[in-house]
Amino acid sequence: LCCALALLADADDAPYDSFTVVDQAVTAAAADAGLAHAKGMVNAVLRRFLRERDALLQQALRLPAAQWNYPDWWIVAVKAAYPRDWQAILE
Repeated sequence: LCCALALLADADDAPYDSFTVVDQAVTAAAADAGLAHAKGMVNAVLRRFLRERDALLQQALRLPAAQWNYPDWWIVAVKAAYPRDWQAILE
């Protein structure tokens, strides 16, 4: 699911058609005995993401971990160690 979402996140530079990503993610879930029961959920999550991509990405990017692509504890540590330059460091 995380890999599929990553592939679907950048609509302008997507390496695969969205229907292919959804199909392959559902197929992969169905092929795993421990995940087969969740294939409908995988399909629903990915299809909702496609419908609401822009709003969901905007909401996610409000979180520091998503904005900077670092875990929260690292962002806090960099801010504390470099209060004037932390943003440039994280960029």
